[in-house]
Amino acid sequence: MQLMAAGMQCNTCDIATHMGRSMSHGFGDDAIRQLCKVNGITPKEARDLYAEALAAWRARNARVWRVAVLKSLLERYPKLAILEQQASSEK
Repeated sequence: MQLMAAGMQCNTCDIATHMGRSMSHGFGDDAIRQLCKVNGITPKEARDLYAEALAAWRARNARVWRVAVLKSLLERYPKLAILEQQASSEK
């Protein structure tokens, strides 16, 4: 799996996108509300969706990931090399 893009979003959508962080920082109700609003779903459906996403997140995090930065990016932004170095030292 590779990160292929990055995007911007409003603060409220960010709360809903990073639901786990929102839950742990006391913004869970706001995150559920935004998820409902954007997707036209009920709070129960939003909580079920969160539970499914959390299960997928846990499964993905059980795997050891490798960080690789494209050579062209490293040439343009040499400081990005730290990402690969940090990831290899965490193993």
